[in-house]
Amino acid sequence: MTNNEIKYFSKLKLKKYRDSEKKFLIEGPHLLEECLRARKFDDNIENIFISKGSIFDDPVFLNKIRGNKFEILDTKQFTKLSDTEQSQGIAAVVRQREFPNIFPVELKDKTIIACEGINDPGNMGTIIRTCWWFGLQNIIISKDCADIYNPKTLRASQGGVFHINIHKVLNIEEYLIASVDNGTKVYLTDLKSEYNLSKESISGKTVLVFGNEANGISETLKKNKSFKTIKIDSYSDCESLNVATSVGIFLWTLNRN
Repeated sequence: MTNNEIKYFSKLKLKKYRDSEKKFLIEGPHLLEECLRARKFDDNIENIFISKGSIFDDPVFLNKIRGNKFEILDTKQFTKLSDTEQSQGIAAVVRQREFPNIFPVELKDKTIIACEGINDPGNMGTIIRTCWWFGLQNIIISKDCADIYNPKTLRASQGGVFHINIHKVLNIEEYLIASVDNGTKVYLTDLKSEYNLSKESISGKTVLVFGNEANGISETLKKNKSFKTIKIDSYSDCESLNVATSVGIFLWTLNRN
């Protein structure tokens, strides 16, 4: 592989190049395995890169990925593609999935998680992983959420990115209003809400909205009377709960009920 090709692929570590090229890098055997077994992405792998001398530079493993284009790189070349300090010696370039504009009536899920302004890649990835665990098919994210193809998001999702439809909407308020118009209940998670999760009976088609780590749900959404706020019961004077943890508690509670 030429130095220019290495330089091109290494640029995918930056969001502006991921956006312009509609591709992203994954690293490590677990993410590659999940990508290979996900029907949504199984045809999207363009190149697999293996570090020479790594445990993956082995005829048995190479036979497993037969049918996929792969190249053996020397350590110096592979390091330029790696985003981790101690690489496991395998990476791949994957084409992004394209999602058309989605309308609330098109999603048949009983429960949908919507994220507004979640800007920490680790939180975004953990939310995706949690939704995958609970069997959700779709997630809605606002345009200012962390990039789902950020390396930290991908690692935190543990491959969930490959198994869930993640729809980015340009105007999340318009989407939520349309959801209400289609008979869906919209709940905004808010620490100042007077309604507690343990005392609310949530049933039917529902969208649960989780806001920015520092500021919570935007005032624009909270001012809209079409949406209802809700919070998780607190048992101490702890100021707040991690947003990804909150998603897990809500989904567990809804599934239990």
